[in-house]
Amino acid sequence: MKREDQIIIGATRDYLQHSNDTQRTFAETKLYPLLEEDGCILARTPRTIDDYSKRIANMQNQFTRVMNETLLFPLAWKWSWVHALPDPFQTRCIQELNSLNPSVTPSAHGESTTSDLARFCVEAGEAIAALTIIAADGSYDGHDEVRDVKTALNELYDVRDHAQSTISQIEKATGVRVVRSEKSRGMTITQTTTVES
Repeated sequence: MKREDQIIIGATRDYLQHSNDTQRTFAETKLYPLLEEDGCILARTPRTIDDYSKRIANMQNQFTRVMNETLLFPLAWKWSWVHALPDPFQTRCIQELNSLNPSVTPSAHGESTTSDLARFCVEAGEAIAALTIIAADGSYDGHDEVRDVKTALNELYDVRDHAQSTISQIEKATGVRVVRSEKSRGMTITQTTTVES
């Protein structure tokens, strides 16, 4: 399951891939004004153009390191960053974050969770649309465009992650499990162990 920082960074990468914004323009014109407004970074009036350039360069360096996951995501930036994303990327990001920490109320079986069937349908639709491009000739092979294959894989991983999150919520809220629940849990642990080793 994705961490919160991975969800926010992933939504930002998707936005940048589908817009004219670059990492620099997003950071400088969308994210940093909100960080200043929300009090997450000190708002200082630069004395000279050189001061301003240095400040922007420092901010850009920090943002790039966070995006490349070589610097931990600053917790104080979380909601400013999410609100800097335009829709539909912002909405998707919020829904994925909510799927990690859903609003809960007590129920007879455990904790009830909010369902998000619409988001699941969107994720599945995006995966099918991306998959159609590389599956149109009836096979997956070396003739498929690398960019199209990567897009399809990313969309499939997104729908898989959302499906796993939905499965976990349903099982936790209803108390109902099936034979595949334990098999799936065992596979996830094995895959995680394999990846981390």
